[in-house]
Amino acid sequence: YNRFDGTFWIVGDQIRKVDPEGRELVRGPAPTGSYESVAPDQSDGSIWIAEVIGKPTEAGRILHLQASGELLRAIPFPNNTPFHVVCDSKSGVVWVASAGDYVKSFTRNGELRPLLTVQPQDVSFRERTGKLWLTTSEKIIAQDRAGTTLLTCTSKNQRQWIIAP
Repeated sequence: YNRFDGTFWIVGDQIRKVDPEGRELVRGPAPTGSYESVAPDQSDGSIWIAEVIGKPTEAGRILHLQASGELLRAIPFPNNTPFHVVCDSKSGVVWVASAGDYVKSFTRNGELRPLLTVQPQDVSFRERTGKLWLTTSEKIIAQDRAGTTLLTCTSKNQRQWIIAP
């Protein structure tokens, strides 16, 4: 849900923006793969989308679209697949979890920020608290907007963690 304009972005094999009654307002660019995750930037109505190109372990990219559906930028992930994207609308930072890689983050302008050196299974962001939650096969990590680790929970069992904001 995008609070900026009260619409919903739906991704899968296409990108669609619909109003609360389900009327299609925008259809995004034609896919080169499949869309896995969407994160609205509540400050300007734009969205960030994780796209898988080819097989799930081959490649992908992150798309940044304006509220109108026009492509602002495409950030390639040539050797791994981005599968989850979250956005902090206050700071404009976007975090991307990708298979076989660390968590990458970008500014609203698409500039790469320092890597978070964990191999993620999931990533979530809570705007109200400003906390980024990361999961790996062995731990859950909470960080603030500045990247300071606030909490680390470990497990001796190999688990698939799932987090919800």
